[in-house]
Amino acid sequence: MVTELSHIGDLIRVRARDGGEGIFLSEPDTGLAMSFAGLAGIAGSVGEVLAQNGLARGDRVLVAGPNGVALSAAILSLLGAGLVAVPVSHGASGPEMAHILRHSLARGLLVSQGLAGEITEKLAARDAGEGGGIGFAGKVGIKLEAQSLGDPGVGDPGVGEAGLELLRLKDAPWLGGPLAADDPPVPDDLAIILYTSGTTGKPKGVMLSHGNLLAECRNVERAHGLTGEDKALCVLVLNHVNGLVVTLLAPLYVGCQVVMPGRFSASRFWDWVERCRVTWVSAVPTILSILLAQGLPDRPTGKGKAASEGKKRLGSLRFIRSASSALPVAVSQEYERKLGLPVIESYGITEAASQVTSNPLPPGRRKAGSAGIPFGLEVAVFKGSGRAGIGEVGQVGIRGDSVFTGYWRDGKATGEAFVGGWFMTGDLGKLDGDGYLFLTGRVKELINRAGEMISPQEIDEVLYKIPGVESAACVGVPHRLYGEEIVAFLNLAPGQSITFPVLKEVCERHLSPYKIPKRFYFGLDLPKGPSGKIQRLKLVDLYLALAEKGHGLKE
Repeated sequence: MVTELSHIGDLIRVRARDGGEGIFLSEPDTGLAMSFAGLAGIAGSVGEVLAQNGLARGDRVLVAGPNGVALSAAILSLLGAGLVAVPVSHGASGPEMAHILRHSLARGLLVSQGLAGEITEKLAARDAGEGGGIGFAGKVGIKLEAQSLGDPGVGDPGVGEAGLELLRLKDAPWLGGPLAADDPPVPDDLAIILYTSGTTGKPKGVMLSHGNLLAECRNVERAHGLTGEDKALCVLVLNHVNGLVVTLLAPLYVGCQVVMPGRFSASRFWDWVERCRVTWVSAVPTILSILLAQGLPDRPTGKGKAASEGKKRLGSLRFIRSASSALPVAVSQEYERKLGLPVIESYGITEAASQVTSNPLPPGRRKAGSAGIPFGLEVAVFKGSGRAGIGEVGQVGIRGDSVFTGYWRDGKATGEAFVGGWFMTGDLGKLDGDGYLFLTGRVKELINRAGEMISPQEIDEVLYKIPGVESAACVGVPHRLYGEEIVAFLNLAPGQSITFPVLKEVCERHLSPYKIPKRFYFGLDLPKGPSGKIQRLKLVDLYLALAEKGHGLKE
């Protein structure tokens, strides 16, 4: 643990002092790596380039690229220099990126080497959002010195090369003067703006301060017992709060290593765990379902060849963490049965800088279907004008040092989100007598069928019990008689099939008749957010498109 830090720049300097040439982050498939001291050197040099190009403390800069040394260095360099990082997916469309660029009042973009041409082309297109295309004043290449590892079995020892490209915007109406100041950043200074996936309307910019981020790093460290001996595997994108805070900033705070491939690969996952001696990984239910469908390593029990191979494949892995959406109980139970490792279900939101609650590690008690207990935050459930009783469902409210400072340039939404000092998450849940939180759905996702309020998550849990189901989500769709009716979208694991009698039998065994989906859709490309979470509300649009083609419900 590190103490008395004011901002991320302090953290980078402390880690360089204490960690020195120890490896902080490595790319398992290229062998490229960055030490703690190397990060401090890179952050300093990138900060100088930014200053030379007129960027100063408080300026917003979009940052994009695939996961790895370059993108991590870009984000941390911006924070270290007191600028505000605005991470965005490099795969975002021109209009999506243009909206964030304009709304954040950004003064430039810092992207991984080789992406500048693709991004400028997207943003220069005539259809790049309101106001047409966006022009750039120039491009500046920034070379990053990084080590090349010999031990992962890839690359050659010596010095590797990574790079960034700074894109300076031409004069635009939103470009005012920089928010520069002589004194260093303080905990309340803005560090990051993360744009939510925007399942309804335009995405909102969540403002996270240096204090928010450091508080959340402490919460993650405490919840998972992280030490400098740990090694995290980061397979989640850095433009999402889970990947950014839990598996980049928290390891930096603790002083442990991060193994960061360019993207998630089911076929490479267990190889990374074994070869890089990973001790923990943070994932989302979609990823865990994909890995389960493709087959898990054998549990290392007993003696003999099978036990030896199982132990080798799992390496030093001590737990798997799941967050971003509810993990089906059937999935977590299968992991623990097959691997003999704890699967730690957590609950996090962007507005809390990620983690809100988590199930504790052994010997602490993990409760199936629960998102766990709070670490560093206060959590309450509200019903009507007061707090809900034990076991009563209501809206989840939170408060604490990691809770965000508001929505960027949206005072109305900020004001509506807080009630009496509590941030109202929009999630529905209940607390049991031990303080464990059980989530039951989203306020806006509840299905209202003839006055019966139904949680789609309850139905999802049943669908995941069906053998061969890789992903499942149900949603309420318009219906003339009932107001809303339930339909389900399923994708099966490769090579799997399912018969209607099996589907019917499982649903009837676990659900009341009015909760059983009235139509099932298979094999469709389901809309997902940056974390891989299925965007349930967008499934309504998918259904309406199918209904127009005659594939909707028959009344």
